Amino acid sequence: MILTKTMQHCFEVNAIMSSQAEYGVIYKITSLIDGKVYIGQTRSSFHRRYDAGGKGIERVYRYYKNCIRNGRSYNRHLMSAIEKYGFELQNIESVAKNFKK
Repeated sequence: MILTKTMQHCFEVNAIMSSQAEYGVIYKITSLIDGKVYIGQTRSSFHRRYDAGGKGIERVYRYYKNCIRNGRSYNRHLMSAIEKYGFELQNIESVAKNFKK
């Protein structure tokens, strides 16, 4: 069997991915009012990613408030939904944990 350069590259990429350490979380935040969904990814845990204290969506809100104060970027759409609907009307769940790089 003759391997093309593309096939060889695919095999090399798969070999590299299988040898890399697992890390991170993919999470999903859903508005219980309008059903809109935000999918996020972090290389650390959700609590480390949003480290401003509080529980659940309140952590995200406080983190974004700090970003605004410090002139850093943040998700304006998600922040607007939190301010509009409140903390109790947002659901957070993990979609995948410890995925590979």
